[in-house]
Amino acid sequence: MLPCELLERNGDSLKQYVLKHSRDWDLPKPFMEWVDRDNLFLNSLVDRIVTGFPANESDTLFAEWGYKDTLLNTAEPYHLWAIEGDPCIDQRLPLQQSGLNVRWVKDLTPYQMRKVRILNGSHTLLAPLGILSGLEEVKQAIDHPEFNQFLSNAIEKEIIPSLPFDQNEMMQYGESVLERFKNPFVHHLLADISLNSISKFKARLLPTLEEYHEANGTLPDCIVRGFSGLIRFYRVNEMKGSYIGKSFAGKDYIVKDDIKAIEFFQEQWLRYDKGEVPLRQLIEATLSNQYLWGKDLSDIPNLGNEICQYLEGMID
Repeated sequence: MLPCELLERNGDSLKQYVLKHSRDWDLPKPFMEWVDRDNLFLNSLVDRIVTGFPANESDTLFAEWGYKDTLLNTAEPYHLWAIEGDPCIDQRLPLQQSGLNVRWVKDLTPYQMRKVRILNGSHTLLAPLGILSGLEEVKQAIDHPEFNQFLSNAIEKEIIPSLPFDQNEMMQYGESVLERFKNPFVHHLLADISLNSISKFKARLLPTLEEYHEANGTLPDCIVRGFSGLIRFYRVNEMKGSYIGKSFAGKDYIVKDDIKAIEFFQEQWLRYDKGEVPLRQLIEATLSNQYLWGKDLSDIPNLGNEICQYLEGMID
């Protein structure tokens, strides 16, 4: 069993759910013993940017081919599938032997952490700020001198130094990520990346912020700027069942996330706009909201002050 969801220990989780449903459905005990004893649920990690159906190009491609393929998908050439399991399994399931970039590894942790922190973390850092600045795709951000430098600094000076792995290897991976972002044929929409940004920030960027601060006694400037942009991104109003924000230039965008998280930000920004609370109180309420972050972030020294400084330059 090889689940590909971007979840830590996804094979272990799948096995737990299979056994749980087996118990819930009163399936025979020998069946559950067989599941547990004779089946392998392997933790795995897929590293590939896949952007979905190429809507803007499909008609041209279909005309060229002479047929329609409604399952058409777009993916970059780069691919890596790391599977936590005995390499001898490749004799039974010859993925590696077939020439695919599949690695059978003893410990998936380094592959998981580097992808989540560097590649996925970069996406999550970029999306709210990019949308607020009027950008639509990752490629546009990479082509933008300011955003390119911002992302490079975040990866090289903040994210990678916070990872407990060989720094040269992490730098090589970081450089490859930036190169992959430049692919002109992969139209990766920032709006798609921004889906559920709160939980993504919590999993992908908050650990870097905390570990950087613990190691250096200071805060990672790029991550803090991204955090500020995230809070500004959730300055929304409800319109016809959707939650709409406005970019720095006044362009509408849609925010999709856990409804409780969105409503929290909507309420905080509404109180601020009415003059009921100052910006600093809005920030403190956000940082102390354990529903969002799983902990109280207001205890991190100077975090509220630095976010406040950035946010003051992002609001009307």
